[in-house]
Parts: sequence; C-alpha cells; structure tokens
Amino acid sequence: MNRTVLRSLIVSMLLSTLGLAWVVFRVGKVQDLGIIRELPLRYALAALGGLLGAFLMAALRLRVLCGRLGHRLQLHHALRAHILGMFSATVTPGGSGSTPALALALQGQRLPPGTAWAVGVAVFGTDALFHTWGLPISLGLLYALGLYPHTPGWLALGGLTVVLSAAVAYLVQFRLAWLEPIARWLLRGVLVRWRRRGLRFVETMLEANRLFNNAPARFHLALQAVTAASWISFFSILYFLARGLGLQVSLPAIEAAQMVVTVMSTFVPTRAEAASSSWGSPTCSSRAAAATRCRAWCCCGAW
Repeated sequence: MNRTVLRSLIVSMLLSTLGLAWVVFRVGKVQDLGIIRELPLRYALAALGGLLGAFLMAALRLRVLCGRLGHRLQLHHALRAHILGMFSATVTPGGSGSTPALALALQGQRLPPGTAWAVGVAVFGTDALFHTWGLPISLGLLYALGLYPHTPGWLALGGLTVVLSAAVAYLVQFRLAWLEPIARWLLRGVLVRWRRRGLRFVETMLEANRLFNNAPARFHLALQAVTAASWISFFSILYFLARGLGLQVSLPAIEAAQMVVTVMSTFVPTRAEAASSSWGSPTCSSRAAAATRCRAWCCCGAW
C-alpha cells in the first residue's frame, strides 16, 4: 500500500476514534453502549445490508466515471478506492478529504495522476449536485411533517444551505477551469521548477472534466440515480438501528433528516455531523432515546 495512503488511514482512524469517544462521553455513559447487544439480528443484518449497498453503489459510480475516460476499473478495485476515501473523509469538512485518498488509490490502478484527481473531483461534484436537489425535497418533507423548526432563523439557514450547496456543485461541475490561472499564479518564484509539471497535471485534469461535462444527459442522469441509491442506502442504516432499538421512527423522516444534517455539515467539521445527529432523528421521543441512537449510529455506521 502507498505510504501516503497508509499514513492517511492511521491518522484518520485515530482522529475518528477520538471523535467517537467525544460523542459517547458528551451524550451519555460508555456503559449505555451495551444496549447495542439488544439489537435483533434481523435489524443488524438489514443495517449491514444498507452499508454494503451504499458501498456497492459508490463503487459502481467510480466504474462509470473511469469508463467515461476510457479506463476499465474492476469492481473490487473501485470498492477498495471508495473505502480508502471514506477513511480520509472522516476527518474533513463534509467528507471532502476523500478526494486525495481516492485519487491516490486510483493512481495505484495505473490511472494518470491528473485523471485520477479528475475522477475524485467528479465524485465530489456528483455528490454536491445530488445534495443540491435532494436538500430542498428533504427540507420540504420535514417542514410538512412539522419536524423542522418553523422559526425565521432556521428557515433562513435552510435556504442559505441550499444556495451554498448549489454554488459548490456549479463551481466543481462547470467552472473547474479556474484552476489553471490559479496554478499559473502560484507556480512562480521558488516554485517555478514545478511549473511545467503542475500545469500539465491541471491540463490533464481539465481535459477529463470536459469529457464528463460533454457526456450525454443519460450519463448524468444515471450518475445521479446511482448516487441517490448510494446515499439512500447509507441513510437507511440509521433507520434499521433505531427500529431495532425499539424507537418508533419514520423512514422518510430519517432519510430527510440525515440529508439535511449531512449537507449542513458540509460547511463544518465532519465530527460535528456525528454530534449533531441527535437532532438528525427528530422523530425520537426523548433526548435519552436520541442519545442512545446517536451512540449506536457512531459505533455501527460512521466509524
């Protein structure tokens, strides 16, 4: 394994473990985690199925993206690259840190550096585009169910998050060309020795981005379908865990609430997402129930 990837895995696991410990001690006692033993086997298997389904859909998306650039990626290699990316995502805002680890893993499959990074950025952009149209739907559903605060402040926060996520998706998907002038400006002075290599890297990346943008509409629709299936499957883990622990929750509400928390956490450290997930299940009847669910989610899902 690439040493850079290995170091990234070790650091991300340590920081993720510290984040998990903080959540556990913040919302309850370590002994309370014993409630996970009461989880019926069928719900545990269903949650595991949701996790595996999310991984497989994400791996399939990687194969589709690489195929568009003329590179055939085996499913198990795509699965490994996605999981490596998730380790780095645990310690960065909104999981954006998955891109470097994902790019390094793809380079291990003989993809040129610029192409590998273009695929990583495309994954981030595809997620951002899904969040852009999925967030208003989720906010509307929660608002209709009376599960989203009706105060002006929260409504403004929801609207602002929609605008920001749309701006991120637009920049990453359609305005990636801004990288070239930035690279030309940065690679001067003491960095001029890397100018030619750096500009070649950026040009390769932009070339791949143009191939993605020029793809037919059915290609982008298929990407969004696979992306939505991956996220919906991942969000279902919490539903199965909550039901297994005896909480009366609604699947649409759980899916919508996690979408809102996930997108809002794009602009704050990821571990804050784990801590704030006690709000992410507003159908829980008490803070104790939410705290128990939060710990179970962190142990069985996010970590």
